[in-house]
Amino acid sequence: MKGLVYYLERWCSTNIPYIIKNVITSAIIFGFACNAVKDGAFEVYGSTKSCLFTLLMCTIWSGIFNSIALFYSESEYVLDDLDKLISVRDYVIANFIIQIVLCIIQGIVSTTIFVLFFDFNFKGVFFYNPNFDFLITFILVAISADMLGFATGMLVKNITSAMALIPILLIAQFLFSGCLFELKGFMKPFAKYTTAQWGYSALGSISRLNDLMLKVSPELKIDSMFEATKNNLINDWKYLILLTIICLFVSGILLYKKVNYNENK
Repeated sequence: MKGLVYYLERWCSTNIPYIIKNVITSAIIFGFACNAVKDGAFEVYGSTKSCLFTLLMCTIWSGIFNSIALFYSESEYVLDDLDKLISVRDYVIANFIIQIVLCIIQGIVSTTIFVLFFDFNFKGVFFYNPNFDFLITFILVAISADMLGFATGMLVKNITSAMALIPILLIAQFLFSGCLFELKGFMKPFAKYTTAQWGYSALGSISRLNDLMLKVSPELKIDSMFEATKNNLINDWKYLILLTIICLFVSGILLYKKVNYNENK
């Protein structure tokens, strides 16, 4: 516990500019994305799907970038301190706390920008006000992607390699989520392990995509992925939380091996 408090105090005294920079950067990117996809959003089915997917990928990018940038910005002294001044467990917990705070701030900012750009008059699925549904979804997507980036960053040795992984992770989320095209055969099970699928399902449910689809073609069968029900939305949130927990444990295991490898070497 002392190591956890020590690290959090040191981090807060030196890395507040990191939070400010990341929040501003993600807000600018999210704002540009909203402006690019606002035409027809929440009025036309196809435009709304494209809008939601674009904003989803922006949120995933921000989450992945958060953790990778943080770890390698301080990796030189952190790896020396681990198991001397702070345990791997305390370090992972401390980073989880820091990243949750960062993702909550980014989620609030993103939702505010989202509300300013788009007009919609539907009720929420979980809350009466859909803004709160969107807020929770953006936060959970960011945290899930954040922990994915944290775990993946443990596999490489430097910031250059880590940053090169970001587009690869985004492409993997795009290809294996089944968001824009149906996955078949052996690829289908992979969708359950992507942040994109559950985030897209949640955003589509809140936005009542099935209602927009039926306006275009009433004879079409509704997509169960976008059912605007509390059970469906809660299920999406549960999977995002589950992916976060899995990546958190994996990152701890990988970091422990990384520290021991460096020590043995």
